[in-house]
Amino acid sequence: LHAPYSVDDSLARKIFKLCDEENIVSIHLGEHKEERDFLSTGSGPLADLFREKGRSLKEKQYASPVEWLREVGGLKKGVVVVHAGDLSSSELMTLHNHGVDVVFCPGTHLYFSRNRPSFGDVPEVLPALGCDSMASNKTLDPLYELRSAYHLIPEKKPEDWWESLTERGAEVLRRSDLGKLEKGFLARVLLLDNQELGFPEDAEQLCKILCNKEDISVEVRALN
Repeated sequence: LHAPYSVDDSLARKIFKLCDEENIVSIHLGEHKEERDFLSTGSGPLADLFREKGRSLKEKQYASPVEWLREVGGLKKGVVVVHAGDLSSSELMTLHNHGVDVVFCPGTHLYFSRNRPSFGDVPEVLPALGCDSMASNKTLDPLYELRSAYHLIPEKKPEDWWESLTERGAEVLRRSDLGKLEKGFLARVLLLDNQELGFPEDAEQLCKILCNKEDISVEVRALN
């Protein structure tokens, strides 16, 4: 599904009934204030655009994007919320408590100069990191998303954001064969220049460098 403002509620209910822990459904949710205003009061530039184009607004108003998700049956495991940068800490906790996964696209958040996300206020929530599109990340570079996430939310450690990019991402996508460098897993290995990185002594230092250093020379090798 795209977003709560662009999908009919009846269709959303049908789709969310089909999802479970193995059959995931993703939806853009809580991306910006315009979405919240559209759902709660039918106001703001997004609602004005719908009227200008002759598109209908919601028949019912919702206090928040998360309340919309609850109403249409999407507040459950198997649902993946993409963006969530405009959600409050309590709204993020509501998603977490109901088993809803979150994918944050920091490059897009920076591209549109959105307000500071609330992820740093909620230690329990570790989103996966995603590349939204080439509009905000021309090379679809995961390391750019990693640096952007740390820049936006330094309250979470570099090691946390590295986990978001790797192991957490695999969890959200239900890819039990990815995300770890262990026997039995598929691996895309990054070859990094030790001299270029300054010879980090441990994983913590390496993650810190990756979260701060731009234009790192990277070669990717896929191993079976």
